[in-house]
Amino acid sequence: MRAKTLKELASHLDLSITTVSRALAGHEQIALKTRHRVAEAAREHGYVPNTAARTLVSGRSGFVGLVLPIRGPNLVDSFLGEFVTGLGEGLVSHGADLILATAAQGQAELSVLRHVVESGRADGVVVTRIAEVDERLAYLRQRGFPFVAHGRLLDNDFAYNWLDTDGAHAFGEAFDMLYDLGHRHFGLVTISEPMTFRHLRQDGLAAAIARHGDPSVRLDVATAPRFDRGARIQAISRMLQGPERPTAIVALFDELALTVMEEAARAGLTVPRDLSIIGFDNIVASAYAPPGLTSFDASIRHCAREIADMLLTVIAYPGRKIMINASKKLAGAALALSLAAGGAHAQQVLFWSTQARPVEETQKMRDKVLKGFEGAIVYQVAEDGPWLTRLQAELQAGSGTIGLLGGLHGDFSTVGANLVDLSAVDVGAVKVNEAYKKLGMLGTGEQKYLPWMQATYLMAANKKALQYLPQGVDLNTITYDQLIEWSKNIAEKTGSPKFGFPAGPKGLKHRFFEGFLYPSYTGSMVTKFRSAEAETAWNKFRELWRYTNPNSTNYAFMQEPLLSGEVWVAFDHVARLADAFNKKPDDFVAFPAPAGPAGRGFMPVVAGVAIPKTSPDMNKAKALVAYMLKPETQIATLKATNFFPVVDVKLPDDMPASVKAFGPAIATMTGAPDALPALLPMGLGDLGGKFNQVYTDSFERIVLGGEGVHGVLEQQAAALKALIDQAKAPCWAPDKPSNGACPVD
Repeated sequence: MRAKTLKELASHLDLSITTVSRALAGHEQIALKTRHRVAEAAREHGYVPNTAARTLVSGRSGFVGLVLPIRGPNLVDSFLGEFVTGLGEGLVSHGADLILATAAQGQAELSVLRHVVESGRADGVVVTRIAEVDERLAYLRQRGFPFVAHGRLLDNDFAYNWLDTDGAHAFGEAFDMLYDLGHRHFGLVTISEPMTFRHLRQDGLAAAIARHGDPSVRLDVATAPRFDRGARIQAISRMLQGPERPTAIVALFDELALTVMEEAARAGLTVPRDLSIIGFDNIVASAYAPPGLTSFDASIRHCAREIADMLLTVIAYPGRKIMINASKKLAGAALALSLAAGGAHAQQVLFWSTQARPVEETQKMRDKVLKGFEGAIVYQVAEDGPWLTRLQAELQAGSGTIGLLGGLHGDFSTVGANLVDLSAVDVGAVKVNEAYKKLGMLGTGEQKYLPWMQATYLMAANKKALQYLPQGVDLNTITYDQLIEWSKNIAEKTGSPKFGFPAGPKGLKHRFFEGFLYPSYTGSMVTKFRSAEAETAWNKFRELWRYTNPNSTNYAFMQEPLLSGEVWVAFDHVARLADAFNKKPDDFVAFPAPAGPAGRGFMPVVAGVAIPKTSPDMNKAKALVAYMLKPETQIATLKATNFFPVVDVKLPDDMPASVKAFGPAIATMTGAPDALPALLPMGLGDLGGKFNQVYTDSFERIVLGGEGVHGVLEQQAAALKALIDQAKAPCWAPDKPSNGACPVD
């Protein structure tokens, strides 16, 4: 039966129309179980809310507007394409939709924006590419209409909600990087329009030049109107064909940088041998322009998704100021795919890493962590894709410049055959975590990588809860049965359940089931998904849920309910527990995750260091590996990245309280005789989110919805198998290696 109206759906469910309407709208007054039941019935019976009726009742359309200016033959450029995708993703996740309004060539964006606002078609708008003085923002503020800007005005003379990236810092870092490679003659390719991002990025470059104070530095500037490709080509061509051309060029954004690469090829120049180029934005096309464009990753889609969250909050809570300066969200270092040495520092070791990408962490790695190494190091970071692209290109060529690799376990899994055996690296008396060393063998008889640093999830408890521990229980060896008994004791003695779990929409509940509960009971994450042992695990968690604070379905970060006293015992990622320990260090204790019949399952985020077979200086690379494992280097890495040591080391007294508490707990958990590490899912690509959803859906149906365990696991196993087969993802730990897609038995 297809339910065409809300009344028909309510009749089918035997609920009131008001209850069904509120459940579909996500009202927290409606029980979560009922919300899930209504949503499932709506999907099953094909019910779609009537937008016009919803607008009449709520006064809102459920739409957000965005004006797209048409500047040429293409509706949107690469930047806007990624931005629109991210914005749409963010809105859909909250049940909202996106309206795109186009401003034809020659038509003022403001007139189109006025039409969107005054027609009532949208509840709010997103404004992009902000000018130094922007009439669109002035209009929206005067109208009192909800909006969020991607970018900012040059002079903030009134309050508004915006999100931006720190282009000034990035361009300063670009200069530092190129200067360290020996370049002294620079070029800047920019636009003539008075955009704020132009002003800030150019200021960052100028400040870096002034900071170095080197009179030999020379800067040539090529300027053209943003959308005049002919003028752009002419300006770049003049720069490249001059009698003394730059050896390194920084472009305001990637599309300009790609034009530089095209004109360099026409001039007979080879990148990176003759010319180094850096762009900004890291659009998709930058990875496909041979040999790959060096670019700062502005996390366009991520920023757009966050802007969607911000705007929906502004709409829901008129007058609330939620301004976010997201300048710290910029992935800090260039991709180094097309950089060439200018002659002064060609013998440096290139440390090519997927880790410590934020600006502050990258700089701390260079200035604090690596400064004690005897030899010059260039620490460069990249997103996973470009990191692998460059590595594979060098491996295929049979030679390269990458001296040392830094990455997660999954980063190394596809290139293991091309990594040097590190078994003979002399680390002195340092004791490296044996479980992680075994992971670093990648299922071979060789040490393909050595562990470098780690993060994970832990348990935390208010010390008031310790009096209710079952007799003889040691927190360092606690089991799930003992945790359940403890939680029961607390609930019965205090009169309310005080175990807490991050089961809210943004909680990391899926990681608990994937990396902790399943491995502890089944010794598996995937293969034994619907096994009898898995049924036992779910029944045990359902038992624990009886003594769990019901507000857990709203929790994302467990540090907050721990601090408020709502929760006395909790599980979460260390980063989401830290505030509780730092603010009230005397109130809490940290301890390992519980053990089950198959072991003490835990999910480490393990980063390692490896040497590719094309490394130009094996001895220096191996010396750097040993240096990264020194106790003092491990402590410096912890301070720089918040990743914990993988070697036995005594932490200094000046560390934050959370570090002091978490360090011993992590060491105990990872070094336990029954330790069973379960790696983050690998090989799934874009299907990673759907993989996580299988575990989340199982939790919601079994624990929240009260459905039978066996039936749910049978259905969810089919979904899991389908996506694993689609991705052709082989098994990862704790499951045994497989030939082909990991089986779901």
